[in-house]
Amino acid sequence: MAGGGKVTIRTSTSYGFLVVADMATAFLWVFLNAMARVAVDLGFTYLDGAAKQFLKKGFVVGLLFLFYGLSKLTNGATYNPITVLAYSAAGITHHSLSVLSLRIPAQIVGAMFGASAAVSSSPAIYEPMMTGPFLRVDRHVGAMVEGVLTFAVVFIALATSLKGPKSGIRRTWITSISRVSLSVLGAEYTGPAMNPANAFSWAYLKNQHNTWEHIYVYWIAPILATLAAAWVVRTTLVFSKVKEKKA
Repeated sequence: MAGGGKVTIRTSTSYGFLVVADMATAFLWVFLNAMARVAVDLGFTYLDGAAKQFLKKGFVVGLLFLFYGLSKLTNGATYNPITVLAYSAAGITHHSLSVLSLRIPAQIVGAMFGASAAVSSSPAIYEPMMTGPFLRVDRHVGAMVEGVLTFAVVFIALATSLKGPKSGIRRTWITSISRVSLSVLGAEYTGPAMNPANAFSWAYLKNQHNTWEHIYVYWIAPILATLAAAWVVRTTLVFSKVKEKKA
């Protein structure tokens, strides 16, 4: 999920602008992540594999801070459908189904263009590196792992947004470190994605986006996990916050 800032969508914000901003943000997220991997391999050839992986994760943390800033500038744009769904399901933002039906496809389209641009912009020798999350285990195990990791990252992001530090920078630090740590835990299972748009974009390039395995692991599992995490937060933290205000 993007950053750890409190997502507040003002009524004056044009939803049309937000949809376009979502698409652009998703494009940049996928493109910059892919190019960062290439940049590390090109610029730090003297490092071993573990050091390169550590550096790549550092780039991801930096990008999460960058996209937190972009979200603030655009008043809520994000690259991840899970973020939009989570904050809406938890009752933190109030998007109608029609708005969600525009924002999520826009993020998918932006991610697809980002993956395509990354592949076409990279030297041919690095094209094999231009891959996204892919399943390394049985699909049921993969779905369980992707679901658990998504539940964790959503719960942490929502809880931090509601009960975490007031500083947006500190909230972003908490969610960024947790997200990167969870991605390391799931690396040998599903990638992991914790972002259906990102997973779809790379699967689309390989014509694997319409397989049951992809839909099950990278869409159904994380969406159900997101709704579950949002429900837990809504019934515990959101309602308790409302009661505190009334008291």
